Amino acid sequence: MSFVAGPSLFDLPQRPAPVWGTVASVVAHAAVLALLALLGVTAMPLEPEAVKSVAVEQIRRAEPDYEPDVVVPYAFAETSVRDGTIVAEGAAFRSRREWYGLSFSCTPSPDFSGVTAFEFKLGDFIPHEEWDAHYLTAEEVGD
Repeated sequence: MSFVAGPSLFDLPQRPAPVWGTVASVVAHAAVLALLALLGVTAMPLEPEAVKSVAVEQIRRAEPDYEPDVVVPYAFAETSVRDGTIVAEGAAFRSRREWYGLSFSCTPSPDFSGVTAFEFKLGDFIPHEEWDAHYLTAEEVGD
């Protein structure tokens, strides 16, 4: 799927971020920041949480059969930055307390204040027995 036109990144509804409490989430966040620093980006208003929000909203708009509420970009593979585009080939998203595979690429605007391109491909249902190994949970924050 390709980018679906709509409100700017910062007009999207804000949802509480899931509390993963894992070293993996801290490492993934640090990895994205480190890769961008290697590209010479010293300030990054487009935080990883914002990229996840864009992914949730794009899936919701393009695939009405799903009700995505969480995206984990690093669930099955590390995220990377290629030519200024954030690439998550091993991502997952949650819909109605079930998890599905996802791959996406997200190109931020030159000033990192928004997104100029977003493409994604939905994957298969992820069996429950694989969830723990990838820090996936059916529980909502506060459940």
